[in-house]
Amino acid sequence: MIHDSDAEADNSDYGLRLGAYGWQHQHWLRQFYPEGLPQDWRLDYYANEFTAVMVPVEYWPDKYDVEQWCEDVSSRFRFYLQLPSISNVQDFASCCKDFGSFLAGVICDVGPGIELPCPVYVLPDSEQPVKLLTAVNGKAPLLAIIELGDADLRQQRKWLDNLHLQSDELAAVLLCDRNLSIEKLQSFKTLVELMGF
Repeated sequence: MIHDSDAEADNSDYGLRLGAYGWQHQHWLRQFYPEGLPQDWRLDYYANEFTAVMVPVEYWPDKYDVEQWCEDVSSRFRFYLQLPSISNVQDFASCCKDFGSFLAGVICDVGPGIELPCPVYVLPDSEQPVKLLTAVNGKAPLLAIIELGDADLRQQRKWLDNLHLQSDELAAVLLCDRNLSIEKLQSFKTLVELMGF
């Protein structure tokens, strides 16, 4: 079950984290974020409704951002970082460490070739809309990456049923459509809750 508060999350044996590809979407401004909400408050607002996010390469933070991001979310929230082109390996590994327990993993197209202080998930070369990822560097919770596209709620439910059959150790689902509407994200969240994840 998805939890909205730290107290509920702490009392649960299992909870599925749900998030999107980023939170700084222009098309969410009038549909999700209240008018006049400062840009630097958007993560805090997003984190009140969702419990994970995939941080796109274009958001890649400096140290100040990492500290601020971790202050803006609840202790239950987790970040998944999209691996940028690495020009300085040490800076990237250091930045990962700065996230501390808020970092759930790094997602990349190919293995980073460096030791990172978190699970590393490599995206399979597949056109399938649903991808179940296992960490390549040790035991870690499973992660599902889903591109909703035009799939209706029935198809989405089939995907979730199939994911549940494949593993009961699924930790998070990230919806990675680049232009995901907030309505689709919220509908998916409702579906996940109704299914009892």
